[in-house]
Amino acid sequence: HLCWTTGSGGRRCPRLQMSGYGSFMLDHGRERAGSWDDEDPMDTSSGGLRGFMRRLAGQGQDEGKPMRTHSISKAHRSASRDSFRGAGLGGFDGLGGFDDMGKRRSNGERDPGRSKLGATMVATVVGLGVIVTVLTLGADNHSTFSLKHSSTTAITSSTPQSISSTNLATDSASNSASRSVDADAGNGGSVQPHANPTMSHAHSKTNGLSHAHPTMMHVNTHSKHGGNANQDQGREKKRKGSTVASDQGSLSLLLSISNDYTNQGESDTGEGYSHITVGRVVEPMRETTLAMSLADESGSDLSTCYWLIEQASGTAGVVNGAYTYSEDVVEPEGVSVAHTFAAPATYSVSVTCTDADSGFHTLSTSVECVYVRRELRDLSSADMTSFLDTFAVMMGTSTKEGRKTYGANYRSLDYYVRLHLKGAGSRNADQIHDGMGVLTQHATMTSDFELSMQTVAPSLSVPYWDYTIDSAAFKVEDKGDASVFFETEFWVSNFGSTSSRKHSIDSGRFADQQVSLASEDDEVKSPYGFLRAPWNLNPSSSVTRFHKMCGLNPRAAYAWPTCENHYALTFQQKTWYDWVWTVSYLPHGPVHAWIGGMGGTCDGADLSDWLESSYEQKVKLNMFGVLKNMWRSEMIEMPKYCSEGSECTVQCVKDSNKFVHKFTAQLKGFGGVPDDIMSNFTEAAIMDMADRLLCGKQLYPGDHLEAASPVEASFWPIHPTLDRLYQYKTLVDPFHGTAWDVTVMDDGDDDAHKFCELDSDSDCLGHHPGDLTVGTSVVRQSSGAYTLETVSNAEALAAVTPGSGYTMPYVYQNFKWAHCTSSTSGAVAFPSVGDVAAFR
Repeated sequence: HLCWTTGSGGRRCPRLQMSGYGSFMLDHGRERAGSWDDEDPMDTSSGGLRGFMRRLAGQGQDEGKPMRTHSISKAHRSASRDSFRGAGLGGFDGLGGFDDMGKRRSNGERDPGRSKLGATMVATVVGLGVIVTVLTLGADNHSTFSLKHSSTTAITSSTPQSISSTNLATDSASNSASRSVDADAGNGGSVQPHANPTMSHAHSKTNGLSHAHPTMMHVNTHSKHGGNANQDQGREKKRKGSTVASDQGSLSLLLSISNDYTNQGESDTGEGYSHITVGRVVEPMRETTLAMSLADESGSDLSTCYWLIEQASGTAGVVNGAYTYSEDVVEPEGVSVAHTFAAPATYSVSVTCTDADSGFHTLSTSVECVYVRRELRDLSSADMTSFLDTFAVMMGTSTKEGRKTYGANYRSLDYYVRLHLKGAGSRNADQIHDGMGVLTQHATMTSDFELSMQTVAPSLSVPYWDYTIDSAAFKVEDKGDASVFFETEFWVSNFGSTSSRKHSIDSGRFADQQVSLASEDDEVKSPYGFLRAPWNLNPSSSVTRFHKMCGLNPRAAYAWPTCENHYALTFQQKTWYDWVWTVSYLPHGPVHAWIGGMGGTCDGADLSDWLESSYEQKVKLNMFGVLKNMWRSEMIEMPKYCSEGSECTVQCVKDSNKFVHKFTAQLKGFGGVPDDIMSNFTEAAIMDMADRLLCGKQLYPGDHLEAASPVEASFWPIHPTLDRLYQYKTLVDPFHGTAWDVTVMDDGDDDAHKFCELDSDSDCLGHHPGDLTVGTSVVRQSSGAYTLETVSNAEALAAVTPGSGYTMPYVYQNFKWAHCTSSTSGAVAFPSVGDVAAFR
């Protein structure tokens, strides 16, 4: 008999009966109808190995019906478990199931100490030889498990420990039924436990073997012909290098995970993230192939495998849930199976395989399901199309209508345009830019936007745009002139070409994309009533791109970010303070400037009577900054309302005694005009320059270079690049000092430390560590569930910092810059996150 002593002291003993095939089979037990008499032990219907595994897991089914890939509901499994009380192996009642299999505590959280698979047992007696395989016994057993066969063999495990894989075998049918099982014997019929100082061996008068403290017992899988135990131990040592340390089970059984990207050569996804095991990453809603194989030296092939896949975290009830969680267990069958994981979470994967020699192999592991943010050019054609098409859906579907179709987490593009516009378009403050909140404000907004996209296309993540790839390409050939980029196939096919006459998008899915009109409730809007910055006098309703600054090539003032820029950002900026102030500008700002540009009547402005051409050009190249700063300082005003077709112009507040002072500051700051030259100008000369350049002029930046920039699809991949650079920085060259503590910064310069650029005119709202971000963010809770939350800057920064506090549902594809090692791109070598120790 195969007997269990329950936690309450009771005893359960299913019956061993002779089947019509000449093998002993386990009777189903008292709690379920039917018998295993005359059933093929390998039959995949309700009887045999397949049925037995399910019955042990508490997942019964109608007799005689084959069980294929399907899900089992929580209610079904709960009903099955009602008959079986106890814990671990003590929870049996007629072999029907396990009370602790995936059991949750009273607070709704899964008990991490309990096995997801519970226990699976296969007992087959071939002739007089007995093979019993016990797979993944729960670590929280509170009872004694005993195996007895006549009076010849007794193997007892009396301590609640984990048994990863156990194969107890006699030699062959020709051996005597009374032959004892000797742990020290070197024949194929011996039991070979792992060496463990806590294990003790004692032979009873029944020739049994007692394991008082089996921390883990692994017995090699054998064919029916047996094998040499010492040879098998040698194989195990070789196999350890090819399996993940957290896996439990047969060391000869290997799991491979693949999808469309890994099939194209992508590898090492998740490297650098402490919660990720490379090779154990899967992606939500992306079909994934899970395949088992045996190590080459095993000398056998797998026949089939039986899988149990279950979400292991995040299944408890949550408020503001970002994703749909499931407690269903999925049970595919096959050596290789296709499966789609539903949501970011940790999943348990338990597998039992049979080989061609009738051996059994097991593996119990976990995989981490996360979104993977990839570089734009590494996206598959299907994913790039999905990203752009989903953006178009958000562009054309209101939040109210979209939620009817896509659910509560859907938000339209205009929602994000308004969010960014309100945060960046206030008169005396910019909560998103020009300060220490620039990274976290954009990271949270992108997270929110990403979730909305996923309601439409669940497998999507927001890609990042490594613009150093582009600069590496045109740095030498085109002498840094990025204007050629906007004629490339990559840009035109994805984001559309730009009309040189209308400055609108004239090709592709975004051709003649429109800017929405503001509503009466919108506090921030343009004089023409569009969702644009209040200082933007663009009369056109079309999304506008200039790719120039007041008619000038931006190259002189806005060099496209290079490998050297990003390398310097990583290894020369030692404090968070210096890093975040630097990242706001050169490492990414020129991309906005090149796409949006600046237009209007500033093209023809002539300051040659007063300034040398170099100073004049610098002022024009930075005209978007002059316009914004003069409006913020209330030295210029815009008409409150401009009707369609009218020509509205800038109104200078000349009667203010501050006007000359403020405009002079712009000429010196943006134009680089030195003090000795400015001191030669009279007040009338300065006012004349203002009239030629600013007053009474119709000026407007392109949409990518103002507060409503999220209206462009190309806006969204820009800021994840900064997030990726930050994560890389923390991995290879961590910051000195404490984030946001401006009072203790020691960066060696004499600049006054501040939280934002407008500190004299505002309280820098949005840039302090405790300030809430303007958008919400998807973050992981302690239960493992992801929720949409309002967070502070400090919380947002902790959430995107790789390590124990990382709580984002995505990882970056890699931290590699292979294109930066070429001589044309400056030949800088970013060290691998795997080589950090050597680099330091």
